[in-house]
Amino acid sequence: YLVLGIKLSAVLVIANSLLLILVGVLGLVFYHPGSFTRLKHRVSKKVTDKDDLISFLKRNSAYFALILLLIIAFWARSATSTAFNFFEFDPIYYDHVTDLLVKNGAIPAQTTEVYYPQARVFGSFPLLHYITGSWFLVYQFFSSAAYSKELLVAVSQVYPALFGAFMSFFAFLLAKRVSNEWIGVGAAALFAFTPQLLTKTSAGVSE
Repeated sequence: YLVLGIKLSAVLVIANSLLLILVGVLGLVFYHPGSFTRLKHRVSKKVTDKDDLISFLKRNSAYFALILLLIIAFWARSATSTAFNFFEFDPIYYDHVTDLLVKNGAIPAQTTEVYYPQARVFGSFPLLHYITGSWFLVYQFFSSAAYSKELLVAVSQVYPALFGAFMSFFAFLLAKRVSNEWIGVGAAALFAFTPQLLTKTSAGVSE
């Protein structure tokens, strides 16, 4: 916005998303031309034998356990999101800045509403505001919902719970790479249910 004067809107968010998808597809086509052929082959393979189905479930049991674990991890963190209660002061500040972004299409370059002794700018943590603000604008665009601060806060509280679930997923990837799938599931469970990590990535925190 400061360079081009373009304000944030649902249309801009959707256009950016479509552009990224297009870049990703072109990357697959030009750098991995066999990707779509392999994907088509995998999708076209059908499990017709009961033994094949059982072996498939056994072979991928760790991944099914991981999916269930991530769902539980997300739910445990988002269960309090409808109460609109904050565990710390920071989310009040973050949602206030996101509110300004959604209403005005841009975050003010200069302001007195900052933490002392920081400079007179809101841009210290812009990624959080733009992610959650974009989610809200897209939701509002497709649902035609009227603006509501409570609704904005509710949408913003998806972020910490989603971060906690992804943190568990990346723990799985790291442990799986050096050991096996079930050790990865154990690492994911550790990150999903450690009390301090659960508290710091729950709805109402927004670190």
